[in-house]
Amino acid sequence: MHADMGWSPCRDGMVERVAYPTIPPQVEYRLTETGHSLAAAIGALADWSRDHKDVIASARQRWYVEHGVDGTE
Repeated sequence: MHADMGWSPCRDGMVERVAYPTIPPQVEYRLTETGHSLAAAIGALADWSRDHKDVIASARQRWYVEHGVDGTE
């Protein structure tokens, strides 16, 4: 059983689940080729966000000031 994440990576072909009939139960999960390709895209997005975090934070702060929002939410 997996936690309900609102989507199923196994159902969508990104993760392969292998259950072994052992006691205690053993389950392995591994990324499929599709899952690996998604991981690469997410990694690129993470790199981009790290590279631009200061610019984004400054823009966000300017927006809060311009719109009279305290920015603590």
